[in-house]
Amino acid sequence: MLKTAGRLLVLLSLATSLDAQGAPIEVTEVTTTIGRSDSPFSTISDIVAASPTRILVTDYETPAIWAWNPESGAVARVARGGDGPGEVETPMVLARRPGGGFAVYDNGHSAIILYSEDFEYEEMARIGLVSNPKDLLLLADGSFVVAGGKISDTHHLQRYGPDGEMLEVWGTPEPGVTHPMAKVNLAGGSLRALADGGWLFAQTAPYRVARFAPEAFTSPVTLFEDTELVPNPTDEALVSIEDNRISFRWWFDHISGLVRLDGDRTLTVVTRYYSGDSVWTIHDASGDVVGRTVIDRAYKLHDQLDASTFVGSYRDPVTDERIAVVLDVAIAGGALGG
Repeated sequence: MLKTAGRLLVLLSLATSLDAQGAPIEVTEVTTTIGRSDSPFSTISDIVAASPTRILVTDYETPAIWAWNPESGAVARVARGGDGPGEVETPMVLARRPGGGFAVYDNGHSAIILYSEDFEYEEMARIGLVSNPKDLLLLADGSFVVAGGKISDTHHLQRYGPDGEMLEVWGTPEPGVTHPMAKVNLAGGSLRALADGGWLFAQTAPYRVARFAPEAFTSPVTLFEDTELVPNPTDEALVSIEDNRISFRWWFDHISGLVRLDGDRTLTVVTRYYSGDSVWTIHDASGDVVGRTVIDRAYKLHDQLDASTFVGSYRDPVTDERIAVVLDVAIAGGALGG
């Protein structure tokens, strides 16, 4: 047991051998906000670890940006709703700044808002409305990469200059996706910065991860893909039209998390809401699967605290509570960093 958040928390390890491949991956909940009467989260859009005791959470329904301390369980508001400096309207995706501090893409203000290491507002870059933002990355040259589609531009990625001007775009929808609603919601995916100034991009669907070299925005190299795990999407699979009413399969299986491990290994998480689970996969430097396990909970993976500790979230399928968690992840009985 672990003493945390003012109560005893039993470490919960969830795993099943279904679809297992390679070495088993163990995922253990270390700290969680579940059942806390003072938990402020209406939704959880994104999570970024500013430090081990200051984990930032965006909530676009409240709206606010929160700082959660997993050790004490305390939650403090970092940014409140409003139109003043540093205030937010619909905060969505978060990112650390290369020189310290963090940024958020605020859908309501159609802007990227920059904050210092002390959570103080610094500046805002208006980039226009991204209809379904999925991730944000700040590059060393001061530009921003946003993953997600616009109504007017359904490319996977857009890069903006420090003042918000559009610089370039990359990535088009799969050939089987033609419906405008499907294009917008499939566009984008998870981003992860690399030490050399490049970055990784995990496409929402199908299952595909590419590497972008520094200053090579339009020339990524595919590292690995698996269209059996998450197949190529089609209009028929995602959109239904009955009696002239259009509905979208919002909870389709997709990559929701991407982390770079040591040894050029890559950890991805596929969230499968309809089956209520998540698929955790580790690829080695050559792209081969060295571990894959289905975890009996539909986790999203957001950020990394250290070599084997991560921050995630999930939605309780019964109560609809949005829950933040700190997770310990190991492979074949050993720590990921070992």
